[in-house]
Parts: sequence; C-alpha cells; structure tokens
Amino acid sequence: MLDVFAGCGGLSEGFHQAGVADSCWAVEIDEPAAQAFRLNYSQTTVFTDDCNILLSLVMEHTCLWAIRIFHGINFREYGKSVKTAKVVPSKLSGYTGAKTNSRGQSLPQKGDVELLCGGPPCQGFSGMNRFNSREYSQFKNSLVISYLSFCEYYRPQFFLLESVRNFVSFKKSMVLKLTLRCLVKMGYQCTFGVLQAGQYGVPQTRRRAIILAAAPGEKLPHFPNPTHAFSPRVCQLTVVVNDIKYEGSIRMDSAPYRTITVRDSMSDLPHIKNGSAVRSMNYNGEPHCHYQRLMRGNQHQPVLYDHICKEMNPLVAARMRYIPIGPGSDWRDLPNKCIRLSDGTTVPKLQYSHHDKKNGRAKNKSLRGVCSCATGQPCDSSCRQYGTLIPWCLPHTAEKTKSLYFGYITTLSGPLVLSGAIPVVDLALELINERDDVLQNYTLNYTHILDSKCDRTTSLDNFFQLINNDTTYVSLIGCGCSPATIPVAEISHYWNIPHLAYAAGADILNDRSRFKNFFRTILSFRYSGASLGQLMREFGWRQMAVITQDEILFRQVTESATNIFEDQGWKLNDFVVLSGGNPLSYFEKSNVKNFRIIHINAYPNIAYKILCEVCDVLF
Repeated sequence: MLDVFAGCGGLSEGFHQAGVADSCWAVEIDEPAAQAFRLNYSQTTVFTDDCNILLSLVMEHTCLWAIRIFHGINFREYGKSVKTAKVVPSKLSGYTGAKTNSRGQSLPQKGDVELLCGGPPCQGFSGMNRFNSREYSQFKNSLVISYLSFCEYYRPQFFLLESVRNFVSFKKSMVLKLTLRCLVKMGYQCTFGVLQAGQYGVPQTRRRAIILAAAPGEKLPHFPNPTHAFSPRVCQLTVVVNDIKYEGSIRMDSAPYRTITVRDSMSDLPHIKNGSAVRSMNYNGEPHCHYQRLMRGNQHQPVLYDHICKEMNPLVAARMRYIPIGPGSDWRDLPNKCIRLSDGTTVPKLQYSHHDKKNGRAKNKSLRGVCSCATGQPCDSSCRQYGTLIPWCLPHTAEKTKSLYFGYITTLSGPLVLSGAIPVVDLALELINERDDVLQNYTLNYTHILDSKCDRTTSLDNFFQLINNDTTYVSLIGCGCSPATIPVAEISHYWNIPHLAYAAGADILNDRSRFKNFFRTILSFRYSGASLGQLMREFGWRQMAVITQDEILFRQVTESATNIFEDQGWKLNDFVVLSGGNPLSYFEKSNVKNFRIIHINAYPNIAYKILCEVCDVLF
C-alpha cells in the first residue's frame, strides 16, 4: 500500500486494523508528521519529498528511456540509428522509473502498488475556511490532481480518496465530477459517499467524503454499516449533484454500540495548565470506559505521551471558560458583558448597532446586527470590533439564533388521555422563549406530538421515530403512563437524551442504575403512599379504603402503599381489588363514612364512576 499525504498514519492505521493491507510506502512532506509515521510504522519507507517531485522523479526516468530509444541511442535491442530504431512495447514496459531518491530510499515502481490511499489537503474545500479563494488554498486544491496522477501512473488495484464533506458540493460538484471522470477514464469502477466518523466510534462530529475505485476484474468495496449510534442531525449523508439526490447504501436506523462522547475520550487525562507541555507522564487512575482502555493499549503500566495544551492568550482562555459544558454549546452561549482578564485588561461588550434584516430584533427588542451588511448594505470595515468576549466575526457571518427541540410523546388516546397537558407545555414554551436570561440566543420548541396510547410497544416505536429523523433533540418529554414510559426510560441514555416525565409514578423508575437519564415531576407511588401514611399519623386516623382497578400498573401502586403501611406498623382496615363493573356492591357492604381516606387507583373512566358512587353514598 502507498499512503500519500499520510500525516501520522491515520488511514494506514485503519487499513491495518481491518487487516486489509500493510503500508509499504508513505509520502508526507511535513517532517514532524513524517517522524510520527515512522514511529508508528517502523517497517514503512516514509518519504518527506514533495509528492509532485517524487512522482516526477519516477516518471521522468521512464521518459528518458523512451527518448533515448526513439532517438536511436546505441542500444543493441533497438538498433543503431533513428532510421533503424524499433520500439518494442514489451521491451519498453520493462524499463521502470528511478530506483531511489536523493536520500537513497527505494521508490515504489509500476506494479508494486496494490492499494493507493490518501487525503489530499482540503483547506480550499472546507466550509470552515473563510479564505478558500486565496492562492494558498487554490494550490492545496490542485493536489487532488497530483493524487490522481499517482493513480494514473501506478494503476493500483484499489484506490481511496478522503476529503471534507464539502468536497462533493464544491463549485457545484465540479471537483467531484472531474475526479470521477478521471478515474472512469482510467478504466476504474467508482463509487462515492459521505460518512460520519462519529458513527464508527470517533468522539467527534466529522463528516468525510470518500471515493472508492477498483480496477477492472476487482470487486468494488461497499461502505461499512455504522457501528455506533450518533446524532441524526449530523448524519445527513445525502449528496445532490446536478439536482439529483444520491443516498448512501449504508443502514442509518440502528447501530450496536452507544455514542462515544468527549467525556469518554478525555475524562481520564490528568489536569494540566494553560501552555503546559508534558512529553510523558503516568495516568492518575484506572480507565473509566472501554474507549479509554483501547486508547491506553496493552501496556502493563500505560504512559501518556505528549500531553500538551496550546498556550492561549487571556482572551481566548476566557472565551473557553465562559462557554458552558452542556451538549451543543458554542459561541452563541457566551455572555455579552465586560469582564476583567487574567492579565488585568478589561474586555468590552460587543455592540449590536445595526438592524438585522434577516432575523429581525431580539426577544427584548434590541438590535442584532454588528455590521452594515446585516441591513443589506455592503460590509463596512469601520464596523469591526476587537477584543470582545463574543468574537465580532462570528455573529457577523453566522445565524444569530439556534433552535433547540425536545421530543414530545404523550397519550392522546387509550385508557389514560393526557392531552390536557399540551396547552400547559405550550404556555411554558412561550414564557421561556420570551426571556433572554433563560436560553440566551436559543428558542425552545417541539416538532410534533406522538401518541403512545399508553402502550409500551407504541411508545418504543414513537421513540425510534424521533431519534431517526433529521432533528437533534435536547430532551424527551413523556411518554404518558408508567407502562409506556418504562421501556423508553430504560434506553434513552444510550442516545444521551434526558427523559422527563410528568405522569409516570411507578416505583421501579427510582432505580438510577437502570434509568440513568430519567427524571420526573410527579411523586413515585412509594412517596405518594408515604404522604398518605403521614396524613393518617398526623390526624390519628386508622381506617382507609384502597380501591384498585385490576391492571398490573394499579396493582403495583396498591402493593407499594401496602408495604409502606406495613413498614410503619399500620394495618389497612379494608383492601379491595375492583376487577371492573359497578363498585356500588362494595359500598353497600361497607360503611363508607368510617373511611377517612379512600385511595383510588384506576384509569379516569373507572375513577369517575367510583367518585360518583362515593358522593351518592355520602351525600
């Protein structure tokens, strides 16, 4: 395998782990990266020459043989003059390029390379590069052509190109189309797609365009299915070329492993200060998860190498300190205020002095624009502000408000209808979104409401509908009654989704080791039973009726209350399980007036009937 633009060996490591190929040669012009590659792969020949010079060295040597032959240079095989020279293709193909470079390293020859892989520099294609039209970025873009020249010369059996997501759409997909056309012209079978590294166990959002090619007679590889669950919002891997939408062949609806988080990757690293550079040190403790054990390797005493924190100036350090550590936080969460930095200087507030034609005014009616371009006019350099906690360039070029969404599952039909809670949720959203001090630069909403029907299977189906659509949810509200809530609460933590319920009171939901991301605004049955016991103790009451609908949910409620009463040494005077039908027969046999508390565990239709009977008897 020949790895071009090899860096420290990321692509090579992937092929090694998959058992696909061994790296025989690597090209990396950056000396520190090349040295890291040598340490990782001591058997690989690593060239630090410019890739164009290296390829020219091989190709020009081959061309010299051809020139000598055509000009009648005295070679026995081809005659002694131009007139008598005969080009014998079988003989010419035997002549190869230069054997070594100026450092004496052996160069790969035609026929040696079975797999060519590489990631040509992508600065010019990257959407994060605000200067991608400059000469340096354009030169970096041209290295794609250099990489294709390697393929044309060596004609490997398999070819892989990796680049940023924007590679497939840059200049209306022109670069992608030219690349594919070149490969097809060479006779290769081709496929392309966009993969999300987070779906393969990387603790990072990182979409990458991949082009695969196989020589005639070889089987073109398929893209692998995801191994890890990941946020659907950043897994939009479709590509539009010439108004035609291309979708990948990989499965997107499920994966066997949970998301690998930043906490998984960094929580075991020892704390170091700003600007520290520790070349080697011991870890402070044991790894916290499988990913950390994987990163430490098989050493008996793992050593952490190159634990380095780039030295940040006081302003950059303050910006990082003020960004919250919650999921999805970024510069929009920075407070716009004056602060004193560690060097004693004071940072001014960012001034929003222009009307934002696109986004309008903020919730408090203040302006949002920081440049005249916000009003639709050309940019004015005099509008630029320096040294603010919120960098001026970010609100200047980005959307000012982000939307946050929560999933909403409730029971709109079935035995327990909770549609009455919807107006309450809408009112809460309105009050939250009106205030700048609650979710600054965000609006909170839900996309739609799903009906669990108070059924566990339907509830699970609702949940998977949510996580597999295009929206990223910061939390989940629901899913109605306890039977519908329990299965979702048990799995929601695998997607790092906090789950909030307001109608599920089952005691089993108190188990934090099982329901890790579950919270509720309603007391569990155990605590509601305890409150009844406290009420009876306070007033010295000894008689209580418990009427339970013959459903597993309500039997659990009654059992919980009974256990609490037994723990307190109390004895319930009456305990009745109502299996359905008219509860009048129970009240005819019992003196309802003796009961200080009648505890009803039933769905509303049965509960209303019981209450009506109680009122008839009492009043």
